[in-house]
Amino acid sequence: MNRDLYKPLTPKPDATGYLLKMIPQFIEELILKYGEDIEFRIADIGAGTGTLAIRIVDEAIKRGISSCIVYAVEPEEKDVEVGINICKQNGCYYESTKSLGVAFKQEPYTETGVAELRNECAIIWFY
Repeated sequence: MNRDLYKPLTPKPDATGYLLKMIPQFIEELILKYGEDIEFRIADIGAGTGTLAIRIVDEAIKRGISSCIVYAVEPEEKDVEVGINICKQNGCYYESTKSLGVAFKQEPYTETGVAELRNECAIIWFY
């Protein structure tokens, strides 16, 4: 396994804005490939406070996808806490009774953690 894949990248100043613009295209490609009636599971590695994860859930709702869970993986506890609060305030925090939402996971970027997510998710590498 190539260890370089698991190292956080240094984003350009406009990287988040660019990635936010690409989310509709990403969701469209998932719909074309898998259809709308499946359970989407996506991992946002290096999520920070979850800005991109929240936008993915918003776009899924706009597109009529009924099941989309985005795992926002971030090693920094303070970022996870802020992200959870933001998601709870806007109603997109994932709970077991919901089929749409953002589920935060606080864990370091390790091969083991990423491998577990790879078994469950279509992974997006957002750094």
